[in-house]
Amino acid sequence: MPRKELGVSDAEWIAKRDACWIQNNWSAGITPKGAFFCEVAGTMDMLFDGPGGWPVEPGWWNREPKDFGSQLEWCEMCGGCLDVPQRLSCDGRDDVTPAMYERLKALGSPKALAGKVVVHDPAEFDASKYHTFTSGNEYMDAGGNQRFGEHNRNIYPKSFAVTPAAGLRKLLAGPSGVPDDWVIVSDDRAKAERAAKYIGGFIINPGCLYTYKGMSVFNVMARSLREALKHPEDFNSDVRSYYPRDKVVSFEFGAARIAVLDAARKVKRALRAALKKLR
Repeated sequence: MPRKELGVSDAEWIAKRDACWIQNNWSAGITPKGAFFCEVAGTMDMLFDGPGGWPVEPGWWNREPKDFGSQLEWCEMCGGCLDVPQRLSCDGRDDVTPAMYERLKALGSPKALAGKVVVHDPAEFDASKYHTFTSGNEYMDAGGNQRFGEHNRNIYPKSFAVTPAAGLRKLLAGPSGVPDDWVIVSDDRAKAERAAKYIGGFIINPGCLYTYKGMSVFNVMARSLREALKHPEDFNSDVRSYYPRDKVVSFEFGAARIAVLDAARKVKRALRAALKKLR
């Protein structure tokens, strides 16, 4: 959300930019186009086909803010230091201004073209309703520390679409589009629904293909499927063929190992309790 489009004055902008929690608490970055003082600046340079960064050479990371030079121009397009809406990345949408929305569409941004954005009208924008982060810890604790913790469901599977192998292509190329999260390929729907309830209790890697009791379980965001899902009408029902061997995981083994570890913990707790009584 560019500051000029939101009407942020130069004086206010410079103070906020120099206090930016991202560049003060986060990391610099290297892209195929060079080194950058801020990983966000490097990403925006890639997105908007910028001039690139500094040469990657010993000591490039020792630069101070006074040395950032033209790279600071990327800050003008980033709302990270501004009092703007905050959104969990797992929400799947981005907050943008109207001009930025049009620019992203012109670039062919898949998210912008799919309407996965929230466009804020500068005329109605009220910065007093928001407050930027001031530290990395504040960022991690946002929203009641929703990113981590025993009761955080954001990092667990959110939904499972179930389909027989013969119907997989129809599911992916259907009028509703590609499902949002996980897909279970099984000819036994009742069995698949039981599997979804069970697997949904684990934190699993969306980049892997899981096999469980003869079923295939995969996430539509997996890197291995990106090219294939651009043409879902030609999708191969043998999902395993898209994944390298090290990305195919037997869930039975993983679940069994977890069960053994859990049983070992219970035994350990019982022994400790028994020892306390003996004392």
